Amino acid sequence: MNVEKNDLVQIVLQFLQENELYETKQILEKECKISLNIVPSQETLLVGIEEGKWGEVLTLLEGVTLPLKLYFDLHEEIIVELLILQEKEIATELFKTKLLGNKKTQFNEKEQRRIKRMKKMFTKEQLKPEKYFTDGLDPQQRRKNLSYHIRRATQDTKPSRLLTLIQQGIRSQKQAGEIEKLNGKYDLYSGSFGSEELVSQSDLSTFEVAIRHTIKFNEDIPTCISFSPCGKYLISGSMNGYLEVWNPSTGKLDLSLKYQKKNILMKHQARINTLCFNDDSSFFVSCTDNGEIKFWNLLAGKCLKIIQLAGEKAITNVRFTKDQKKIVVSTNEGKLICYGLTSGTKIKEFHSHDSFINSFCFSYNYKTIISCGADSRIKLSKTKSTREIANFKIPQENLKYNERTKSMEIVPENDGNFDNDNDDDDEDDDYGEKNKNNKEQKGLMISKNLDFQENTINNVIHLVNYKKTILVCNRSPVIYLMSFDGEILFKFYSPRIHLKSCNFLICAISSDQEHIYAIDEHNYLFYINLNKKTIGQKIKLHKKEILDLQINPINNNIVTCSEDSFIKIWKMKE
Repeated sequence: MNVEKNDLVQIVLQFLQENELYETKQILEKECKISLNIVPSQETLLVGIEEGKWGEVLTLLEGVTLPLKLYFDLHEEIIVELLILQEKEIATELFKTKLLGNKKTQFNEKEQRRIKRMKKMFTKEQLKPEKYFTDGLDPQQRRKNLSYHIRRATQDTKPSRLLTLIQQGIRSQKQAGEIEKLNGKYDLYSGSFGSEELVSQSDLSTFEVAIRHTIKFNEDIPTCISFSPCGKYLISGSMNGYLEVWNPSTGKLDLSLKYQKKNILMKHQARINTLCFNDDSSFFVSCTDNGEIKFWNLLAGKCLKIIQLAGEKAITNVRFTKDQKKIVVSTNEGKLICYGLTSGTKIKEFHSHDSFINSFCFSYNYKTIISCGADSRIKLSKTKSTREIANFKIPQENLKYNERTKSMEIVPENDGNFDNDNDDDDEDDDYGEKNKNNKEQKGLMISKNLDFQENTINNVIHLVNYKKTILVCNRSPVIYLMSFDGEILFKFYSPRIHLKSCNFLICAISSDQEHIYAIDEHNYLFYINLNKKTIGQKIKLHKKEILDLQINPINNNIVTCSEDSFIKIWKMKE
């Protein structure tokens, strides 16, 4: 069996790209004259082309070298479709950067003639595609043709191929008897074992946290942050109402956006509380303390729509609906309201809370909306009909603070351990079956002065892998997995539970739904492996209160912002 030299180079290029060693990758590509035409998800790319999600397509093709004609055909189609939609500003920007100003691409005489022809399109008030394209194909047919050719020009491969091959090689040596043991620390370079034993897979010390970038706000405080679904952009909102777009790979202001290069920033007149991107990363919504909602075009930095809530209610959270044409916002008055982005008018209102809503989310199929608030309640309603289907609090726990030892103590209940069996026969709820016969440790009873079950609930997150299961974080030393009807399925206790002040404040879940990151009131980070049901404490992230925690959907790195005026990007590795 022969291995092609080019294949080896591509594996090394993939390793460099996955570890964000972009300059080294570019040098190797230039010297070897080999391009890494690997996309994160070829299926997502092809679907994006056929559905015209051009923002997502361009992001996925970052760093991919396409044949000259295909490159031109793709960008020509995107620009023409944008002009048809009257998005002249974005079309002009793409035309200048991708075709006119692309120094890496040398177009031949035929492409130069096509460029001159494209210039004339920008002078027309209404572009008719049938007059521009002479092939007789409609837009959907042209998209399918592009999808077909781009599928052949790119490849979709499994991640971490270099490390996988090395691990397979070590196992092969073990099977051949060349390595006598696999229970020591293996030095890959020397091919020998050290005396230190490998850490058990269930030991959370194998999980590493390292600061990657620090962003300092000199005269302002970052109040909220949000990653674009493509992972390329990180947006921050501030106390003074400024919106800034950062490059999460460098920790610097993203100057590829021309308006930021010219020091033109997106702005509100009040504190920004929450942000949310649409699915293809091209638009986002920002909401403020005085009830103002702004809908932005990311690439142009242009505000497309402003909605003002009556009475200047503070908006606490915002989400796009499934069709991406509407948004749902929550307020400090406990309201949950749906607005149309085109009309800017209220479409419907869901259940309400007795106090402000801290968090809400949709179920995986968008059929249910789930919210939690300062009234200590979790409520669920049908998205379509707005009918409330559940309303519950977290059941009382048994935890007591011992004044003599100055520590929290677990108080056993009379009925012993909780059984985590789930007798619900609902075929849509597979959580109970997966965790059958799992035994929970003894319940916790809280004394009256530590009645945390009546405290505000800060987070509620739907676990896609378990369908009818939610992750709940209230101001307590416990993070809960609960069913849609309020049954506690599992509890993660803080490793600092022996301390009087050990409450969790915020948590987030990785895009693969396997890892939970939580922060307590002393700004310590905790890592939960959802599959192994383990929790471990790591490091203190900030000196002052952390205001937001977000996870990069691409590499699971986390970002935090704090009252200490810092945004910090952390590299997570298991």
